[in-house]
Amino acid sequence: MKRPVILLVAFVLITKTSQSQGCIMVRNISGFGQYNFTDNSFSTSNWRLNIINRYYKSFKDYKGKINQETAEQNVAIIRSNTLDLSLSMLLNKGWALSFSLPISSNSREASIEHGGANTTRHTTSTFGIGDIRFTAYKWLLKPTVKQKGNIQLGLGLKLPTGDFKYQDYFYRNDSTKVLSAVNPSIQLGDGGTGIITETNFFYILNAVRTLSLYGNFYYLINPREQNGVAFTAGKTPPRIDSIAGNIVNSVPDVYSFRFGAILNSKTGYFQQD
Repeated sequence: MKRPVILLVAFVLITKTSQSQGCIMVRNISGFGQYNFTDNSFSTSNWRLNIINRYYKSFKDYKGKINQETAEQNVAIIRSNTLDLSLSMLLNKGWALSFSLPISSNSREASIEHGGANTTRHTTSTFGIGDIRFTAYKWLLKPTVKQKGNIQLGLGLKLPTGDFKYQDYFYRNDSTKVLSAVNPSIQLGDGGTGIITETNFFYILNAVRTLSLYGNFYYLINPREQNGVAFTAGKTPPRIDSIAGNIVNSVPDVYSFRFGAILNSKTGYFQQD
């Protein structure tokens, strides 16, 4: 019983010490490397392919934690659909190497960025590959088929392969439009080379190995502060903002945290985040 308790305490301590900055959503979420949830055992193959699709919709405007309660006509609606392809090479002694390629289709529907408040709504969109990732993983305990739990640490590199200067048309009225860089929330990349830190864990709760818990903590450190792309929606920004550099997109640190349970049975498979 001591080992599972130590694993859970260590996981909590690791996640509690992390902080974040930046306001842009995590564009893609990686999956787990060696752990095979379909039979609660480790894969015996040398390669593993994960295909994960993530759909995200944002339909409220927040400033920090405060809902701005923007009128429905003026609220910005973001839709992000990302297909994440991850190929992992499984090595000896719990090591694994992973390559991840995200492919995204994003859109942002709004009125204020175009003709202004209470005008016709228009949509800007992006499509293409995102920022690829190379990550090395290591299980802290020696992987075995019958073990009840383990913690995996990951360290990697994110490259700025996604287009962070993607442009689309912003409408001034029904007949006039201007080509300009889209909102940073739907850009395919952030323009920075980042350091990836990741923690995964699982713990099997019952003797028949049909019920298990899992968790994932992902933190991306981006040393670059700005990527040089100005978001103006095709308009002339206030001079004070131009001088201060407030219109130039940031390259933020980002994080994600997932925790859930998995139920396996002879008739089906259920996962809940």
